[in-house]
Amino acid sequence: MATVAYAVVHNEPPSIFLAEDLELLHRVLALEVVARTDPALLGHRAESIREALLEERWGDATVAWIHATGTGIDVYDGKSVYGDDDLPADMIGAQLQFTRLFAEGAVVEPSLPHWAVADLRTEVSEIVTGLGLFGFRDLERALAARPRFITNVNDIVYDRLDEAFAAKQHADVFATAWDNGCVFARCDQGLRGRPPWLVEWKGPHRPPAYEQIPADLRVDHVYLISCKYGSNILHNASPWHLFDRGLAERAKNNDDWFLAVAPESYQQLYVAAREHLGATTLPAHVADLDAAGREHLRTSLRGRWPTELRETWELVAFE
Repeated sequence: MATVAYAVVHNEPPSIFLAEDLELLHRVLALEVVARTDPALLGHRAESIREALLEERWGDATVAWIHATGTGIDVYDGKSVYGDDDLPADMIGAQLQFTRLFAEGAVVEPSLPHWAVADLRTEVSEIVTGLGLFGFRDLERALAARPRFITNVNDIVYDRLDEAFAAKQHADVFATAWDNGCVFARCDQGLRGRPPWLVEWKGPHRPPAYEQIPADLRVDHVYLISCKYGSNILHNASPWHLFDRGLAERAKNNDDWFLAVAPESYQQLYVAAREHLGATTLPAHVADLDAAGREHLRTSLRGRWPTELRETWELVAFE
């Protein structure tokens, strides 16, 4: 099945451009949309757009054109083009019988699109970082523009961000995320002042397999950004996954790693913790500890451990 890339230019009426691939589509937009625009409509950006076109920086020219005209462009890649071989006329009747609408016992009732909802703080930290990449003068203008260059962010999500911003919820996260996005947009190790062509927000979805890099945003198919504001944890990995698997493909293992690799010193640490807490109801051996007992230790030993426990822990680490 053949595929195409296409773009929708949101003028009146909208224009649609198709090309064999994304690279060719960039050139099509540069020639058929950007270069054919009256310079008077581009204002002070006209000269920089000309330079970008002459240097064959198609993406830069198109993004500058969007900012100058206020006209959005949605770009889609890898869309299928059906041919008669893909959907033969004499097979359509049989294929329909295996669709959801014709499934046995299917209930025909109206349904609304379902959108998985991420935590509001997470949405603010990740999406606002993405908004900071586009060169808007301030966050208010960025939220009002609702740029479609950030994929997977629909009006429902933007409504939540608008409400939170107006109510000053997570104001510190809004400010930090916006500043970080602006810094990345301008720094030499980042976008170097070039507006991104595409920012992909992962949103609340997770891949079916283990993800090697916990990125929240992917920029121009190149930069991976993880927004961990207020946290020093990049990977929440088990010892099995870290030391035995090297953070590679995750394998299920519910055994106690410390008990397997350092049983003697681990038992000593457990005895010391049990005596320190006076937890006589806990079993004598760490191997017999159940989930409730582990939770009791976790909550009771929260914070900085006393000196004697820290010294015993060093034996476990050494072993």
